Amino acid sequence: MFLILLVSLFTLLVAAAFVQDAVRLKRMPLLDRLAPPPPDAPLVTLLIPARNEARNIARCLDGVLQQSYPNYNVVVVDDNSTDATPAILADYARRDGRLQVVQGAPLPPGWLGKC
Repeated sequence: MFLILLVSLFTLLVAAAFVQDAVRLKRMPLLDRLAPPPPDAPLVTLLIPARNEARNIARCLDGVLQQSYPNYNVVVVDDNSTDATPAILADYARRDGRLQVVQGAPLPPGWLGKC
């Protein structure tokens, strides 16, 4: 009986906390929309390390290259991939001038590269 009462009290306290949070959230003011960046916005460079990312790199680049910021470029450092990553990167670099691919240096003995 005591355990049921304790669990019921705990459940009631958790429910009250959720209600309190919902009320606070309703009272929060909405943020104003940000103004679009000016056409002469400063250059931003996005750096993406990649090692054997053939399964993921296209989706990553698709998202990055669809950004609305007007002045950016993307540098992908290929850390000596042994899968199709270099071919995928080369294809994207041919299609989009904002993408630059840099080949990483060979790893020192005992190093594994990007974790």
